[in-house]
Amino acid sequence: MNKQSHKIPSDTESDRRLRGFLLTATSLMAGFCVAVFAQFGTGATPDQLHEHIDRYKILWPQGWQFFTGLSENERIVAYAMSPDGAGMASLTQRQTWDERLWGLDRVGEANAFEAVQIGRKIPEIYWQTCYESNPVDCMSGLDESKSYTMRNPSGLRAFCGRVMIGTARPAPLYARSLPVSPMRMTHAAIVNLSCAS
Repeated sequence: MNKQSHKIPSDTESDRRLRGFLLTATSLMAGFCVAVFAQFGTGATPDQLHEHIDRYKILWPQGWQFFTGLSENERIVAYAMSPDGAGMASLTQRQTWDERLWGLDRVGEANAFEAVQIGRKIPEIYWQTCYESNPVDCMSGLDESKSYTMRNPSGLRAFCGRVMIGTARPAPLYARSLPVSPMRMTHAAIVNLSCAS
């Protein structure tokens, strides 16, 4: 008869398991206590509410930006404007995976980088305020006489002619409703880009 021998844990092995469990439980309880105590002392003024939100950074210092990349940052966006000013086409909009070879085609990232290069070269006096979710609505409210002419500084030079460069933030979310557009324009500049070498 073949009896299998079962190994009975030694006292030292079971002691190590118990110590590990207690260390894990203590760490989790300490984190819970820090989270609870961080919430005390909040008020109703905007400064106090802002401080309340900042308290979450004790536990999540990376913020939601770590997961989304869009939660707190403005993005530079670019739109090609038609010569008659009646329409525009996005030059930096995120495309679906199949249009970008499932992530292997990096044209979108190159266009976004070019938009940032151009946006940094535009003097502040040419930026106009625009708080619209639809860029076409933003374009119709811009002062055409404040357009800026420059040579495209990028080595790629994918943007040429009349372009609207804008800054956009994620649209605010409200309970039980999604925004029409994920981004909301905040500022825009009309740029006439020459791409001659």
